[in-house]
Amino acid sequence: MGMEHYYVFIDRPAVDAILRLEWKEFLIAYPVRHSRWAFENSLYDSVEHFVGFAVDPEPDATMIARILSKRTLRWTMRRATPQYWFMGEIITHIRALNRSCPTVWIEDESAVDFYGLTVAAVAAFIDSRIDTKTLWAIFNITGREDPSRWMRLTRTQLKALDRAIVDGGVERPVFTWQANDCLEEQYRCLRPADTRRFIAFLRRAWEANWPLDYLSESARRSIPGRKGTRRFRDLDCARRLVDGIRRFKAAEPSVIRYFG
Repeated sequence: MGMEHYYVFIDRPAVDAILRLEWKEFLIAYPVRHSRWAFENSLYDSVEHFVGFAVDPEPDATMIARILSKRTLRWTMRRATPQYWFMGEIITHIRALNRSCPTVWIEDESAVDFYGLTVAAVAAFIDSRIDTKTLWAIFNITGREDPSRWMRLTRTQLKALDRAIVDGGVERPVFTWQANDCLEEQYRCLRPADTRRFIAFLRRAWEANWPLDYLSESARRSIPGRKGTRRFRDLDCARRLVDGIRRFKAAEPSVIRYFG
């Protein structure tokens, strides 16, 4: 069975506006029969079942009724496990929100392709094509994987990377009202400034088809492509991400990545 691996790009104010709604307001605006909540094809068969499935610890029927009558989706999300899974379910089942917040699924055929974005970012940083903050953003959203597994790097280069990753930024939840415990649920995330850096990197690297320099020989062989230097467009994950964000426009974008 393959791993689930995807990125969700969100319009943060649009999503937060939905999450501020009380459940009773939400269900009037987006009733189950008129939305994309396909309960018959899900693990849950009603809104009550969904809330009970999401909230941790699992509430009893009385508590679920109280949540649906008095609480907001934001309140529920803070108590959901995982929180970004809950958010994703809400996005998926609101047609307009789903269209404006693309989800990009990544195939799990090649480990190097999985982490090719990190490889491309490291090469670009060493060659001074991206700065420290951009390197940190890419390193964080791609899972904080050690690039030395697939790259031939000198001790000096590794020390420079370690310093840049430490100094580049600190991961914080997408929304200011979230606590840091949501960061330990197999999700990575970026706030707007770092999301813009990540998107700009994807577009620049794709347009110029940056080389994936410093690859080890075994890693180079594992990436399909022409003979010689592997390049950004040889990465299937890069193609999927660039295709996914072509029409993505948000004044305050954020990105969440799941790998599990």
